[in-house]
Amino acid sequence: MTAKTVFTKNTLLINSVFQQVNHEYVTTITTNQCELTLSYYAILANSLAMVNELMIDFSLGKFDLVAQVLTMETYNSLSLLLNGLQKNAFLFADYEKIRTSIINALQGLLQAVNQYSILKNTEDKLKVTQETAEILNDMDKLREYLAKLKKSYSVFPEQKYNMTVKATLKPQYTEYIKRYGYPPGGIFEMNRLAECIMFTNAQELNINSVYNDVC
Repeated sequence: MTAKTVFTKNTLLINSVFQQVNHEYVTTITTNQCELTLSYYAILANSLAMVNELMIDFSLGKFDLVAQVLTMETYNSLSLLLNGLQKNAFLFADYEKIRTSIINALQGLLQAVNQYSILKNTEDKLKVTQETAEILNDMDKLREYLAKLKKSYSVFPEQKYNMTVKATLKPQYTEYIKRYGYPPGGIFEMNRLAECIMFTNAQELNINSVYNDVC
C-alpha cells in the first residue's frame, strides 16, 4: 500500500474528524468517555500509519511521491486534525506522547520535502550553468548558439515592462507570523498553525455573515 493510498483513506477521517471532536463538547454526561477516547486512539493510529508509509517511501528515495502527498494543503488539514484530537496531557500522558510524536514526524517530513525541493532547484540551475559553460568552451557549440540567437532576433524594438510581483501569504500564515514570528526553518508548528487557521476561518465567517446581513 502506497503513502498516497493511505492518505486517501485518511482523507475521510480528516473530513469527518471535526464532528467527532466537537461531539466531545456537546455530549451529555451519559457519554461513555472510554469509547470516545478509544475512537481518538483509532484516528491517531490511522494518522500514524500514514506517517509511517511516508517515512518508508522517503527512506526508499521516493521523494517525489512524498512531496505530492505532503502538500501545504494536506499539512494544514492534518494540523487541524491533530490539534482537534488534543487531550489533557496530565490525564492522557501516553496518548499525548503519541500525538506529539506524529506532529514532530510530520514537521520533520515537511522540512525534508522542502530541502528536497531546494536541492532539485539547485540541480536544475547547476545543469543550466554546466550547459552554458560547455557552449562557451566549445567553438562549434558557441557558433551554433550564436546562429540560433541571430535567427530569433526581432526587427521590432524590445519592449521593456516593469512588472512587480507582489508576494502574498494566506491569512493563516500571516496570523502565525504576527503571533509567533517567522518559524525557524520555515516549518509552521502544527498546533499553533491549527489555532491560526481556526482563527482566520472564524474571522472570514464573521465577515461573510455581516456582508450577507447588509445585502
